[in-house]
Amino acid sequence: KNEPQGDPYTFLDWIRAKTSGFFLFRLIFGHRKSNTCILCGFPLKDDKVECSTPGCKAVYCQSCFNESNKMCCICKNPVEYGDDSDISEEIDSSDDPNAVRVPHESDKYCIWVP
Repeated sequence: KNEPQGDPYTFLDWIRAKTSGFFLFRLIFGHRKSNTCILCGFPLKDDKVECSTPGCKAVYCQSCFNESNKMCCICKNPVEYGDDSDISEEIDSSDDPNAVRVPHESDKYCIWVP
């Protein structure tokens, strides 16, 4: 993997990549200054890989694209490209079928009609 050099990929570059298909956003945010890898920020030369999804403008260096299992992290959902860092392994109490529901004061105002 390349180490970031020079002008690293910024949050604004990420916004530009996500909204590049919309004229108003291109007008507001402008274009990226140069082709840099979306993951490592390394300036690209001959080893660049462009996302093949229509409308997606993400560009990667070959090593980062291979490391991401050849999936775009801009136009794919995190579950699709294997990022499960936001998934919690804890079980919610509402998932427990044996959980006992304690009546709350506000329950007396609810009317249930079968």
